[in-house]
Amino acid sequence: MTAAYSNDLRERVVRSYENGRGKSWIAREFGISLGSVKRYIARYQQTASVEPTKARHQEPKIRAEQLVDLQAMVDAQPDATIEHYIEQWEAKSGVRVGQANMCRSLQRANRPRKKDTRRAGA
Repeated sequence: MTAAYSNDLRERVVRSYENGRGKSWIAREFGISLGSVKRYIARYQQTASVEPTKARHQEPKIRAEQLVDLQAMVDAQPDATIEHYIEQWEAKSGVRVGQANMCRSLQRANRPRKKDTRRAGA
């Protein structure tokens, strides 16, 4: 992941545009993508600022306060499969989650998925 361009560069891009330079020329002159130029200009026109926006992350389907319930569910049946945990969680909370989501939630709850190697050959 690359770092955001400096606010100084963003301001110079907007100033060049306001002085009548074309977007393609600005992109070539400053060595940045045309998409970045368009984004900086649009952001400046909407907010009067060139500050980068903070990335927002989606709230997990199994929230932090629900991890205690998830831990109790796993402790009651530690040898169950991920699919079984998903079905139990849906019955308990009414929210269906996928395998990846359940695995991440189990890790956050300090109950990582255990593989039973004894059943691998069966």
